[in-house]
Amino acid sequence: MDRSYNIFIAIILFATVSFSGTAQTFTGRVYCKELPVEFLNVLLFSSDSTMLTGATTDSLGRYSIEYSNIGSNTKQNPSYLQFSSLQYKSKIVSIDSIEHTDALIEVVENIKELDAIVVVGKQPIYKMSNGTFITNVSSSPALKNSGSIDNLLNKIPFVYGKNGSYEVLGAGNAEIYLNKQKVQDPSILQSLRSQDIKTVEILKNPGAKYASDVNAVIIINTQKNDRKSALSITQLLQQQNKLSSYTGINLNHANGPTDLNLNIAYSNTNMETQSNDKIQVFDKLNPSETNDDANINYHSDYIRMGLGMNSELGKKANIGFTTNLNMGLMNNEVLSNGLKHFQGNSATFDSPTNANSIVKPLKSTTNLYYSGKIKTTSINITDNFLLGRNYNTFEYAEKLNNVSVATDGKQKFLMNSLLISFNSPCTEGGNLEYGIELTHSINNNIFSYSQEQIETEMENSEINHTQTLYAGYLAYRYNVKSFSIYGGLRYTYEIPAYKENNISIKKGQYSPSVFSPSLSISYDKENINAELSYRRTLSKPSYSSLNNFIVYESRYTYQQGNPLLDNQIKDMYSFNGMHKNFKLSFTYNAYKNSITSMLFPFKIEDGIVLRRLTNIPKYSDASLGLNWGTTYNRYSPTIQIAGGKQWLKYSHETFNSPFILISSDNYFKLEKQWGLNLYCAYTSSKYELYARISHQWEYSISLTKQKNNFNINFNINNLFLPRFLSEEKKMNNISAFERVTQDFSGISLTVSYRLNSIKPRYNNRKASDELQRF
Repeated sequence: MDRSYNIFIAIILFATVSFSGTAQTFTGRVYCKELPVEFLNVLLFSSDSTMLTGATTDSLGRYSIEYSNIGSNTKQNPSYLQFSSLQYKSKIVSIDSIEHTDALIEVVENIKELDAIVVVGKQPIYKMSNGTFITNVSSSPALKNSGSIDNLLNKIPFVYGKNGSYEVLGAGNAEIYLNKQKVQDPSILQSLRSQDIKTVEILKNPGAKYASDVNAVIIINTQKNDRKSALSITQLLQQQNKLSSYTGINLNHANGPTDLNLNIAYSNTNMETQSNDKIQVFDKLNPSETNDDANINYHSDYIRMGLGMNSELGKKANIGFTTNLNMGLMNNEVLSNGLKHFQGNSATFDSPTNANSIVKPLKSTTNLYYSGKIKTTSINITDNFLLGRNYNTFEYAEKLNNVSVATDGKQKFLMNSLLISFNSPCTEGGNLEYGIELTHSINNNIFSYSQEQIETEMENSEINHTQTLYAGYLAYRYNVKSFSIYGGLRYTYEIPAYKENNISIKKGQYSPSVFSPSLSISYDKENINAELSYRRTLSKPSYSSLNNFIVYESRYTYQQGNPLLDNQIKDMYSFNGMHKNFKLSFTYNAYKNSITSMLFPFKIEDGIVLRRLTNIPKYSDASLGLNWGTTYNRYSPTIQIAGGKQWLKYSHETFNSPFILISSDNYFKLEKQWGLNLYCAYTSSKYELYARISHQWEYSISLTKQKNNFNINFNINNLFLPRFLSEEKKMNNISAFERVTQDFSGISLTVSYRLNSIKPRYNNRKASDELQRF
């Protein structure tokens, strides 16, 4: 395997030199006041001011120039680009100071020469480019004054989520990138305000350069500012049935070619919920029923610290690092008013119970990177390092009979991942991307327990996981007129090892070798944009879900992982379109070996049920969404309608009822920089695999104010609405019903202070997706 890996590296490096060749291609977009500039002359000159070739920008401000007559006479080789027209001031840019591919060039209006006022239209809020859906936050008062990043992203068409976890309609959970760097810790997003954001990009089909388990990507780009120092402080207070808070401080400093970033944050979360559970086992000989009414108190404290540095090496390269340390304490206390069990028609158990779960995580992530160029080929080298541990304790007691159970879990993990990627212009209108990944991970779990006055099925265990992953990808995009064609292929080879008490366990039908293709064709015109795509994704189970422990939940419920879990494969077919103010999204997904938690009869004679992770052979789902939004003088309305359905059958049961989601967002621009936002949404009951989730209403009233360096955001959420959600499951002759009463309502106040802002200058979008498995 080492020899094959070395050969693979040699082939990649050879391809880099080959595509560097004697031809150079320059592509980019020209804009003025955030509007694309059409019919602008773009001329390529040599160092002795000889014009070599040229082009004219199209309706989207795009240009593409290829020059192949490069020789030993350096004076005749490309040196700079000139952008000029009667309406705009001439601009000269050295080719060493800009990206050769997808450069962004800003020009200024030439008012004096026109001797008239030039009327420039408003920058469009939404647009599509090569299948990427781009939202211009800074040009929309409704988006710019959203307040928190949660409020903002939920206004982006077909994006849903909160607290750093977001999904794109039809595609699934999305990875978040902030200024071209992957967000390893979602809590860092809490310090962002919508006023900081310039654009948000949605990639529903991310392509082969992203790992095969990436469903969708959300890229957040902040405002650019060239100030040398910046400070931001954010304070959030949220009152539900209990008070929660977040405090974040971020300091940036730029000294010549070097950027430094230091951040620290503390979050305190408190919640109280009520849960009513009922589990019925329909066994002909031993039917049983278990009821539990409990109050749940949740408390957590988290501290996050981060440090980053980026240094420019000349005009073509960057080197730097980011490192984050997270530590926390989570306490979940469950006070049952009465755990009741019926075997047949007889009540066999009735007692109040107490359960307390404490989790103490500690995780450190470090990202080292280099980005530069070899002639016209861009190169990025990234090394990710993860180190951490996790302590879990659980205590359970029955008040009436002195029964108690205690468990103790210890997890330690380590991961290192090396990624090398290249981007080469190779033909006129064509671009080639290719790269490799090598990742090695180690995960160790030790489980122990004690018990009094009861016999359980638990055992002391030590489990060790190791895995070596090799991956490579190749992708090509070709642009011709208004069309863009993309094809990519990613290959992944895994070598896993699983030991339980020093005994190796091998998976049965597990395949270590996986190919993940990506295909798309997009059409971009001024008022019509569309993309049709296909992508295969591969989702791997978390390491904790592979543990074979039998964990105690209560006298009548156990939990267990599954070391034989296979990877989930999803084939996604999607269509995205946009016409003026209308956006359309359609997705069909076919799943194989999807991972879920199912209920199984464990000990029928005692009425014990086991929650165990398992693979579902196959099922499918589809979703359709339509979004309309526009801006009038002081009013910006948005309406969104989405729906979906899954097709799943199991044990003569069908789980395929459709659902619908309707939402409306309305922003009013008030006097003296005040803004008022009204949001409401309704989601009908829906299926998520075997679970039927009840319908839900939501609304929020948000008042924002910007004054000098301060931003104030006041929110009222869901007051006087029903405070419960219910979930019902049916499988293996078992019915499980859970009704959770939670205070979804609340009032929050966020005050943030901004002294300047610095947009990082690094260009690094690479990070291993193995991190999310820990």
